[in-house]
Amino acid sequence: SEIQQQQQKQQQNLGPQATSEQKVLQQQRQPPPPASTDVPEPKRLPSKYQNLLFPGQESLPQADLLEEVFHFQGVAGEDVGLLGFQVEFSHVSGQVTVLRVEEASWAHGLGVVAGDELVSLQGSQTSTMSHADIAACLRETRPVQLIFGRMMGAAAAAVAAETEAEE
Repeated sequence: SEIQQQQQKQQQNLGPQATSEQKVLQQQRQPPPPASTDVPEPKRLPSKYQNLLFPGQESLPQADLLEEVFHFQGVAGEDVGLLGFQVEFSHVSGQVTVLRVEEASWAHGLGVVAGDELVSLQGSQTSTMSHADIAACLRETRPVQLIFGRMMGAAAAAVAAETEAEE
């Protein structure tokens, strides 16, 4: 079919003459390196989540457009007490970043690691919620649905370089 021929041409175009953007996109589609044995690998959300716009959001962040953010979710049921992670709020960006994860906790079992971003709580984007509402929801709401984002590839490397430069 015509679509298959186009796909074959695209694959052929990813040879030595491929543009740097094509190479970057090709590299980003490779599975992430295996995680340490202590933390289970979280299950990636379907790609349709990558294109989800929250109310009031005009466009996707650039990292999401390049699929450099790995999104995964968990639901803590009524049987879960403490979630087992601490967060830091950024007043500038509105991001809610995981600072620490307790071993053998619900969050550890889900595969959450320090540096992951808490993107959504109960279907609401955390950057639009007050710190008090986020804290109350994490402490008191069960079941609670959480969606986390983890930067991968070039985005993660850029953030690591930025962090080292600040120290």
